[in-house]
Amino acid sequence: MSFSKYLRVTGYKNYFTFEGRASRGEMWNWFLFLLGSSFMALILQVLFLFILLFMAGAKDGVLVIDSETNGFLALITFLFILTSGVTMMSVAIYNAVGTISLTIRRLHDCNLSAKTALLIFIPVIGALTLFVICYFVKGTTGENNYGPEPTY
Repeated sequence: MSFSKYLRVTGYKNYFTFEGRASRGEMWNWFLFLLGSSFMALILQVLFLFILLFMAGAKDGVLVIDSETNGFLALITFLFILTSGVTMMSVAIYNAVGTISLTIRRLHDCNLSAKTALLIFIPVIGALTLFVICYFVKGTTGENNYGPEPTY
């Protein structure tokens, strides 16, 4: 399945689905989507920073700070930090539900309970274990307690 078809068919269709199973391919495609959306948010932040620096009077990529521009520069810094935080938090919140539902469905594919996702709260070891299970462990062949084998 192509990446764009994945996003249309499974990425958003199963966004709020916590039952059933998900393949490793679905997990990796979601990872690529998260990586791409975070990268786009970063590009927006950098563009906004350049716009703010241009408004502050930067010439040839150098911003001259004197007593006249000091207050304006403080305002620009505040606006950049605020918008950066809002941008990244909105991307994270938007993708959180999809990530949680996909993780639970991926655990179901390995014939594990959704309670296994609580491993994430064990520092380092738990998160690493959950990462390995979700991204590298092959799912149960055939039907298991959580439904039929995913076809994608």
